Parts: sequence; C-alpha cells; structure tokens
Amino acid sequence: MMLGGISLAMTQPRGAGAAAPAPSYDAMTTAYLAAMAVQPTATQAGWYDELIAGLRSDGDLTGLTHLYLFVGENTADAGLINVIAPGTNNITKLGTGTFVDNAGWTGNAVDGLLDTGYAISAFQNDIMLAVYSTLDGVFGSAIGNSNSFITPRNGSDAMSVRLNDGTSRTSANGTQTNGKGLHVARRNASGVADAYKAWSRGTQMIAGSGSSQTPSAQTVCIGGRYTTGATAFDGRTQGAAFIGRGVGVDTTEVARITARFDTYMAHFGISPT
Repeated sequence: MMLGGISLAMTQPRGAGAAAPAPSYDAMTTAYLAAMAVQPTATQAGWYDELIAGLRSDGDLTGLTHLYLFVGENTADAGLINVIAPGTNNITKLGTGTFVDNAGWTGNAVDGLLDTGYAISAFQNDIMLAVYSTLDGVFGSAIGNSNSFITPRNGSDAMSVRLNDGTSRTSANGTQTNGKGLHVARRNASGVADAYKAWSRGTQMIAGSGSSQTPSAQTVCIGGRYTTGATAFDGRTQGAAFIGRGVGVDTTEVARITARFDTYMAHFGISPT
C-alpha cells in the first residue's frame, strides 16, 4: 500500500487468525471424550479432566476398574460410558429411569437399573464399591448385586453393606440420617470388610470384621441390584459410581477420593450434606 510515496507493509497482528491450542488433558480424559457421541463444552471437559487427573495425581486412579459419571452434560450418552476403559462394561439401561443433565440418574423404584455387565465374584477378597447419592431418603440398595451392595440409608437410619457376603452388615441404627454423598465399601481380606460415609470425610462407619465368603456371579447394577429370585430397585438420584480393588484402601485414601468427587459435584451446585 502506498501512502504519500511511502510503502507500508500490511501485516496481520501476531496470533490473529491462528487456532487456539487444544487443551492438554489426561490420556484417560481424552479417551473418555472420544467415546462420547456428543462432545461436551470446554468447561465440562475441563471438569472431567480435573477429576480424572486429580485422582491420578493422588495415586487413587490405578485401583479403579470402573467409573461412571451421571452428573454433567449429555449424561444419557456420557453417563453410560466406563470412564476407566470406554467400551468395556459400558452400562446397559434397563427399565425406566431418568437421566437429567447436571443432576444425575434417578431410578423409578419399580424397574429401573443401570447394569454394568460386570461380575465381581472373581475378586471376593479384593473389592471396592462406591456410589455418590445426590438425593437423601430411605430407599433400597444404590449399587450391587445380591451379595455385594451398598444401601446408603435404610429404614433404621443405618448404612448397610455386603461385599461377597451372605449376611448384611450395618452401622448402628440412627447413625445415618443423611443418605447423600459418596459411600464407599471395601473388602481387603477374608473376613474383613469396611464401609465409609462421605460427609464424615473418610470416617469408618462399619468396622472390618465378620464377612463370610459368599460371592455372587450376578453383575453389579446401579440404582438397585439383582437379588435371588427378584430384583431390588432404588428411587434415589445417583451422581456417580465406581468399582475397584479393595486391598490397600484405607481411611486416608477414602478421604482423598471423597474430596475429589465433592469438588466435581460442587461445580453443579451439589452438596454431600
């Protein structure tokens, strides 16, 4: 361009028109996103990565074999995917239940289950189950099968669990007056099982002892459980669930995991209390 006999070179501002660099996510986050039919917003993807990368940095991701997130965007799609290994034990939705974006999955307490297709009987003395309930109330089991399950709050205001066990073990009546938050149960040896409640931040609710060895070949379901000759259903809202190995899990690790899930849920205005 000529202006008063002086040639002016028209240059583009540095960086103008250039594509913004792609976010750098944990490899597991990248694989999870790639498995989704509908891609989330950048904000939601960042929250996924915050949880996944945080669990990894804490050293708590390696013990998980299955993870499902029901709170977020497009959860009717994303919530069915096993975050740990997309395509392996993705959830099959049975009966009637409702996914609500940014809120969770609610069973109808009649026929709604989320079936992981995964049986834990091969790991009878090395197993962990967990479920994050976003709705309080007295309902049935929130995750499990006939001999491995977590009931966050039963009719006696107690937390009840089984882990490859023919007999339920419960906290003291009246100790569980809020069924919300992350509930973790783990078994790490023959005859030893523990249970932890979210809002007490890793405090042991059921001390480890007294578990028999009665594994069930039934698959683990969320929002209820398969039982012998029948099926039990839960009507509370679930925000997340995971399955993993139980050996090495202690109060300190449960507290770390709880903090990570509480942070994730807080992005959606969900409190564990």
